[in-house]
Amino acid sequence: MIAGAAIKRLMFATLSLFAAIALSATYWALAGRDGILLRHDNPRLIEDLARIQRGGIYDRQEQLLVESVASNGAMRRSYLRPSTYSLVGYYSLRYGSSGVEAAFNEALIGSQSTETLEDYFLREILNRPAEGADLRLTLIADVQDALTLAMGDYRGAAVVMDSASGAILAMASLPGYDPNTLDQDWEYLVADEGRPFFNRALQGQYQPGAVMTILWLADAIQSDYDLSTTFMEPDAPVELEPDLRFKCLFPAPGEEITLTEAFIAGCPAPFVNYQAMLTGDSYARIVETFSLEEPSTLAGFPVPGAGAAAEPADAAESDAARLRDVLGQGNLTMTPLQMAAIMSAVAGDGAAPTPYVLSGIRQPGAATWEARKPEQSARIMLASETAAKLRAVFGAAWNKLRGESVPLDLGVGANIAMSRSGEETQIWLNGFVRPDERPAVAFVIVLENTDDIEALVGIGHAVTEALLSS
Repeated sequence: MIAGAAIKRLMFATLSLFAAIALSATYWALAGRDGILLRHDNPRLIEDLARIQRGGIYDRQEQLLVESVASNGAMRRSYLRPSTYSLVGYYSLRYGSSGVEAAFNEALIGSQSTETLEDYFLREILNRPAEGADLRLTLIADVQDALTLAMGDYRGAAVVMDSASGAILAMASLPGYDPNTLDQDWEYLVADEGRPFFNRALQGQYQPGAVMTILWLADAIQSDYDLSTTFMEPDAPVELEPDLRFKCLFPAPGEEITLTEAFIAGCPAPFVNYQAMLTGDSYARIVETFSLEEPSTLAGFPVPGAGAAAEPADAAESDAARLRDVLGQGNLTMTPLQMAAIMSAVAGDGAAPTPYVLSGIRQPGAATWEARKPEQSARIMLASETAAKLRAVFGAAWNKLRGESVPLDLGVGANIAMSRSGEETQIWLNGFVRPDERPAVAFVIVLENTDDIEALVGIGHAVTEALLSS
């Protein structure tokens, strides 16, 4: 009798254990499955990620920029176009992703769901890895090549943008890195003082300096100011501090010059005198007109950090503070992408479009591309007549920079602007190209810690030639 009771207890305990095991197995197979699979230390997850065939990345002419290749039972990314490295970014199982690889990661890795019976069979039964979609960028790789080759070893950034649509045709941030050797070079790159992972085109916050003369000249044209008015002593130095003085970049054409002539020669004094004649808060008007406190951004990419506000100096502040605002040496900072949006307004009909870089997606196995383009919300900055008059002045400035005394060609225009940030000097080249029967293109190039105007003009020439021949 006692033995029978013991056997019943043993049998009950055994059945209870089996039930517990069954319940546990059911839980981990259904409800808890994702909890295990998504653990960062789950080797199965790492293995699955390594086997995903990420989609290829192409330029607008379908030149292959990035592909996935099989290597030792896994897939690795192969980056084929060095000039595009700073834009396409990197993908690493160890260090994550950046650039295009990060912005459009979901499309590149493909759907991880099993929405159909076929999906379930391929993914769960045959354990076939996911395959991602291909991306087609707005980039023109040949223009990108010309840009980065011309920039050489200079540190800086550049943006080339379609003024009508906002499509990014080229974008560079230097110094860069080779994503093909990222895992081996990581520690060195992180410690590099050149900050190769920092995207200067999107995040670099530069003081505009003489770039402000573009905005002051636009303000004068827009307000019907008499541009035949002349200013005396155009080459008089404008002093902010004992060791911070600004003069003409090029010889002034006379002892009395107009604002247009001052713009072409890079003379700040006439613009300071022009602003001093204005009534009301002219600086605040400039800030509002050109949306200077609303930097342009690229969807999915890093955005500028919180910089100093572009608040104008009030009446209680010193004349020196207001002078800094006028000269672009105050609190205001600008990114190259933000300046490219302003130049798009100059190059086109006065509106700054929303920038974008993805133009199409091709699903695995598909033969055609699905168009991708963000909803446009262009910001009107200038009247079309103002933009046209500015282009004429830019054309004259570009002819002077290239040392040409030929009739104005409104197909190309650009000017040089200099700014100071701390102990360093930056030089900007802001311009446009208007090819026959094609949309106008705006470009902005910034070189850090140099005043080599000749080198910057050479870079601009390489970009304009590439755009005209593309």
